[in-house]
Amino acid sequence: MVASTRVRIYPPVFVDSLHAFKSLVNLDIADLPMYHTSITILLPALKQKSLRIAHYDYDFLHCLTLPLLEHLNFWGHGNPYGRDIRKVFLAVADFQRRSATSLSSLTMEDFSWEDAELFTEHLTATIGIFPDLQSLQLHRVRVDVNLLLQALTYSEGSQFLLPKLTYLGLQPYEQYPTYLSGDLKSMAFSRWWSDK
Repeated sequence: MVASTRVRIYPPVFVDSLHAFKSLVNLDIADLPMYHTSITILLPALKQKSLRIAHYDYDFLHCLTLPLLEHLNFWGHGNPYGRDIRKVFLAVADFQRRSATSLSSLTMEDFSWEDAELFTEHLTATIGIFPDLQSLQLHRVRVDVNLLLQALTYSEGSQFLLPKLTYLGLQPYEQYPTYLSGDLKSMAFSRWWSDK
C-alpha cells in the first residue's frame, strides 16, 4: 500500500481504513500529515515500512505496532523547520518498545539538523535498541561520521553496538564535507577480528 499527498486521502479516513489490512506486508507513506496520536494500529504481517516526513511531527509512528517489521526507511526532508531532533528518536524508541521488532535494516535519508554531533548522539543511542540490525544506511544525513564510527568500534569490556552489522552505507550532504580520520579503519578491524 502506498499513501501520499498526491492521492488526496483525508488522513483520518486513511488511518481508520488501515485496521482492515491485517495481512499488509509493505506500507509506504509519503508526506501524509497525521493528526491522531491516541489511536493504535496493529499490522501483524507488515515487514517493510517507508515513511517520508515533512514539517510535521512523527505522530503516525506513535500509532503503529508492527511486530514483524524488518525494514524501516525514513525520509526527513532536511531540517523540519527547527523541530526538536529528540522527537524523531523518541518516536522510534517508543515504536520499538511497543513492537519489539527484530529490525534488520534501517535507512535514513535527507536529515540535516544544525548540530551534527547532537544528531549523531541521538542516532547512536537509538540504533542500540535494535541489536539485530544488519544494515544501516544514512543518505544525505548530516552526521558526525567519526563520532558514529567510534561508537561502532568494538572494544573489550564495552557494549558492542550493532553486533550483527554487515552493511554500513554513508552518504553525507555534499555541502557538509566529511573528513575521515583513522576511525573507519579502527571500526572495521575491531569488528573483523573480535570474538564477539
